[in-house]
Parts: sequence; C-alpha cells; structure tokens
Amino acid sequence: MQSSAGEVSERRHMLDRPPDSVLVWHRTRHAVAVTAAVSVALLSACASGERATPSGSAAASRQSDDSNTAKILRLVAEAGVVNGDPKPTAISWAYASRGAIAKTLEFGVPDGEDEIQQVLIVAHGNFTATAARLPPGATAPTGTVIELVYDTATWVATDFGLAKTAPDLSALGQVFTPSG
Repeated sequence: MQSSAGEVSERRHMLDRPPDSVLVWHRTRHAVAVTAAVSVALLSACASGERATPSGSAAASRQSDDSNTAKILRLVAEAGVVNGDPKPTAISWAYASRGAIAKTLEFGVPDGEDEIQQVLIVAHGNFTATAARLPPGATAPTGTVIELVYDTATWVATDFGLAKTAPDLSALGQVFTPSG
C-alpha cells in the first residue's frame, strides 16, 4: 500500500501492535492536564470549525445528540496530539459492526469478529504517525485524515489509520458530529 517511505496510498492502516496499546503509550508520556487542555481547545475549535457538508440523505442523518460525544472528542484530542495535530477539525463518527467498518476502510477482519460493535471516528488535520514502527531510515506516514476505530463495549482501540481522503461514514448508518 505504501509506494515510498512516508507517502500514503489511498488508505494506510498502521495497527501493528496489540489493540489496547494504541493510545496507552500516549497516556504514559503526557500528563492528564495536557489531555484536559487539549480537549478544551478541541471543543472550542469544533464549535467554530468548518465541516464538509454532505449531500443528500447523509446530511439529514448528521446529529450531535450522541451520549458518547465527550468521550469521542477526548479520544480524538489524544490521537491528534500523538500524531502531530492537536486541533483536528471536521470530526464525525458512526457506529457499526466491525465487519461493516472493515469493508468501509478496506481491511480484513479476523474470524469471529465481524459482528463486534464498534465506532469509526474520522477527523481532519495534518497528521504524522510518529509512533509507527518503521524500518531504519523510513519516514513516518502522513495524512490529512485520521481514522480511529474503538470497540464500544470496552473503548479499546482496535484500528488506526491515516489517509488522504475520508471514508463515507453515511454507508455505515447515522453519522454524528460534535455540533450537529
């Protein structure tokens, strides 16, 4: 998928360690106060940030009345800091089965995991996967879209990726945004 060091093809997923460790390394390096400050800044940015306006029925399905909004914004803020952009914009998410999310993001699913309920979170910014495991001399992957997938029962990260274009969340069902 990667044509040269640091250059991202249409979609690049980089989860090459146990799923529960994706954001753990961030939490051990940064104080809780930093996360709280970033979350406040992110909420402010989201309130005034511009979002791409979808057309058709997807526009009608965008809502902000999700009870997990604060948790999702915190996760995006943490991932943004770790990946070089502390103020991601155009945040949106949709809930679906792992199989449906895998189909949308074009990656495989281990046997028996198709029906696990997850959330796919997408945010825009200028990201660099500085924590990605790379061969010596390789440049860290970059992208303008970050894709985060969490198991909704445990809120453990299962997949992470950077891309140049955002996936179509409306294909998964109802799409949520921070401010509707």
